[in-house]
Amino acid sequence: MKIDGLPVKDATRPVYIHILPRDVKDGGIKDPGSCAAARACIRDLKVVAAKVHIGRIYIKRAKHWDRYTTPQALRTEIVSFDRGGGFEAGDYKLSPVAPSMELGVKHTPKRVRYENGPRKRAARHVIVGIRPSARIGVDVKS
Repeated sequence: MKIDGLPVKDATRPVYIHILPRDVKDGGIKDPGSCAAARACIRDLKVVAAKVHIGRIYIKRAKHWDRYTTPQALRTEIVSFDRGGGFEAGDYKLSPVAPSMELGVKHTPKRVRYENGPRKRAARHVIVGIRPSARIGVDVKS
């Protein structure tokens, strides 16, 4: 996976960011590269760029991007912010991606037998009115 031509690597340790009221005031709605959380990442982690999505956060280092999981509390704030509501300033912990979700891990579905035939899958809920999702295997461009 690459973003802007640079490889993406899974983060190995957690990092912490502190979102300030000025980050919220200056942040861009529905823009993963300039929202309040991205601005805080750039300032606190002293990095070149950051892209904050609903499920993943990408931090640009010198020659690669680090990939983190978006914490649930931050996810909630992103949805509120992108829909024109507020964004609560505060401290957030960005954790590395779970081992089962690391890049390069092959996901094989389990074969399950059901007595009455295959079960129908529930319709997937898609959150609308927010920034675009960052999908695995798709080049993300700025």
